[in-house]
Amino acid sequence: MDLVDKINKLLKDEKKTQKSLAEFIGIQPSTLNKILKKDTKAKRKLSAEQLILVAKFFSVHEGYFSDNMKSNVKKIPIIGTSSCGSSESNLLQVEDSYCIFSAEKWNDKLFCVVADGDSMAPEIENGDHVICDPSILPKHGELTYYTVNGESAIKVFVENKEAGIVMLKPINANKHFKTTVFRIDEDIFDDVKFAKVVGINKTNFNNVSARLKLVGEQ
Repeated sequence: MDLVDKINKLLKDEKKTQKSLAEFIGIQPSTLNKILKKDTKAKRKLSAEQLILVAKFFSVHEGYFSDNMKSNVKKIPIIGTSSCGSSESNLLQVEDSYCIFSAEKWNDKLFCVVADGDSMAPEIENGDHVICDPSILPKHGELTYYTVNGESAIKVFVENKEAGIVMLKPINANKHFKTTVFRIDEDIFDDVKFAKVVGINKTNFNNVSARLKLVGEQ
């Protein structure tokens, strides 16, 4: 069964419409209709990112479509969970667990962690798959996954070269989600392992709770 056949079967089995799927993945219904009819005049195909959204729309694993788009995506191993805000131990260790990522951006150093907590919301929400590249050091203002002394977290990398410090800041700072500060000349800083966040696969779409918090109604 090819990719289009799988999507059409899911639409039929789940009694969902092409229009609702098109709105969910952010394309015009007419464009999706041409794709799903295998119209040779269709000027575009679904991207890896859009196929991740399709998987979420139908509540199936991202890998459900991976065999049909080998040239477009690669599998990234999920190594565990990572706290979003305060450092906590890596909680999840599941063999053969993976997410998918664009083949154009892939390299063999990439790994994925599952966000645990909402201190980085709305950019990263609880349960999101966060793709990290340990071969790229984060720059000032970029998102980073870091580990130190067996703990891990995802925060914003903030560097103050004049003061000789690196601050790792959560987006939603409070007494539970605090800024971590390292002096660059301290021995412990040499033990910190950084990996730049290069992708986020959203797993909780139409997050009403997060949206209400943004508008101050929760």
